[in-house]
Formats: sequence, C-alpha cells, structure tokens
Amino acid sequence: MRAITKEDLLKRGRELPQQVLALMTDEELADVLRNKPFVQRLQQQSLEQGLEKGLERGREQGLVEGLHKAIELGLELKFGAAGLELLPEIHQITQVALLEALQEALKTAPTPAAISQIYQPQE
Repeated sequence: MRAITKEDLLKRGRELPQQVLALMTDEELADVLRNKPFVQRLQQQSLEQGLEKGLERGREQGLVEGLHKAIELGLELKFGAAGLELLPEIHQITQVALLEALQEALKTAPTPAAISQIYQPQE
C-alpha cells in the first residue's frame, strides 16, 4: 500500500489541516491554490458561511423589531399614554430574552412601573 500524498488529498477534495499547510513549500501551496475545484469549494464555503451569518443577524433584528411593536401595542392597549411613556427606554433594548420577558409581563403587570422594574430593577 502506498502513502497518501498531498496530491491525493487534493484530488479527494479533503481540506488540508493547518499542520499540513505549514509543511508545504511555497511552490506546493501555489499548486494547491491553482487547483480550481479546491479554490472554488473554499469560495463557496466562505460565501455560504457569510450568508448564514447575515441571515441569522437579519432574523434576530426582525425578531427585536417585532417584539418592540408587540410591546408598544400592549402598553398602549393596557395603560394608554402612561404606558407609551416607557417606549424610548424599551426601544433601546435589543436583547431578545429581555424583550420577551417584557411582552410576557404585559399580561399581568398592574402598572407601567411594574413593567419598567423588569428592565430597571431597583437596587
């Protein structure tokens, strides 16, 4: 049985670990980079990772905006103008878990002050 060469790894489309790259000469590395399928595969992986990160950020931003709107509606319906006075502070909140807690608290909170205690607890 013969040893697996760097060329074999490239032909099989396996990613090269950093240790292997460190052992490669500049000429060998240039050969790897000229391997079009390898480079295209790396480009495609990078593109997919970037798109996934962008989609995740977009989903979270949309969730935050939706929670802000839901809380605004709940404050207005339950407390009227007094509830809406909390909005400038609430719109500064971007943590989804905290916004979800505020939305849930609207169901039972007796006053706007009870809502503000969730994000501004007294010390």
